[in-house]
Amino acid sequence: MRLILGGLGTDQAEDTIRIDKIEAWADMVWDLEDGLPKFEEGQFDYIQAWSVLEHVQSVKAIVQIMRDAYKYLEVGGTLDIKVPHWKSESAVECIEHCHFYNENSFMNFYANPHAEVMGYPQYNLVSNEIEQVGPHQECHIILQK
Repeated sequence: MRLILGGLGTDQAEDTIRIDKIEAWADMVWDLEDGLPKFEEGQFDYIQAWSVLEHVQSVKAIVQIMRDAYKYLEVGGTLDIKVPHWKSESAVECIEHCHFYNENSFMNFYANPHAEVMGYPQYNLVSNEIEQVGPHQECHIILQK
């Protein structure tokens, strides 16, 4: 099973659940400010968060999303994140973008010696790249449980 956070631009597939605040883009209407909805532990082999985390207002909610994603991924499952790079115009051109990211913004979730004390899950880093998408740059982070 696959979980897509922010359903814009994704096709509805039988093995996919799309979560979004906008009903037309979602199989499940949900506000990520509340973390992820309840699912079974290990239910998903892939969770995609493309162009969505920059819209989440609360740092507390982002941390909860990272915890929830870890919980709901099967062992070996992938969390695939894309966010605008802070130097890119796409990071600041949308009034709804609440956070700005660089290639190291998710290090607390894969290279944090204090993760246990902080209550952060520790993923394995698969890749961390800055990608050019037309005139814009994106941080593309792939993590594995």
